[in-house]
Amino acid sequence: MAFGSREYVYFAGQMALSIRYFNPGVLISIIADGHLRYLPEQYVGLFDQVIELEKEDYYTKNRIDPGKAKINLIKYLPYDQNIYFDVDGLCLRDISKLFEIDKFYATEVVGRGGVNDEINYAWWATNQKI
Repeated sequence: MAFGSREYVYFAGQMALSIRYFNPGVLISIIADGHLRYLPEQYVGLFDQVIELEKEDYYTKNRIDPGKAKINLIKYLPYDQNIYFDVDGLCLRDISKLFEIDKFYATEVVGRGGVNDEINYAWWATNQKI
C-alpha cells in the first residue's frame, strides 16, 4: 500500500524494483491513493496491477489512518496467495519461500523494549497503548 504522501509511492517503486531483482516472475500489485501519479515512469511497469484505495478505508475523522488501511487490506488482495510488505523497506533476497508458509500471517519482531523504553519503530502508538 502507498497512500498519504508521495514518498510512499517512491518507496513502493523501490520495493518493487528490489523484489523484481530477486524474483522477476512474481506478480506485484500496488494499492494506492491519488499519489500514484507521482510514481516515476521507470517504476510504472514494475506493477502488474494498480488498485485504487478507497478513501473511507484509510481515513478516520478526516485524518489518514494507517492502521485502518491495514485492517481493510483484505478487501483489496488480488491473488489467491498474497504477501504484504510495508513499502518502506527493500527485498534483500529471494521471497519464494514465503509462499510456502502455511499460516494466515507471519511477521518479524525487529526490536523489543519495556514500557519505559523508547521504541523508535513504534511512532504510531505509545508504549502504554501497545
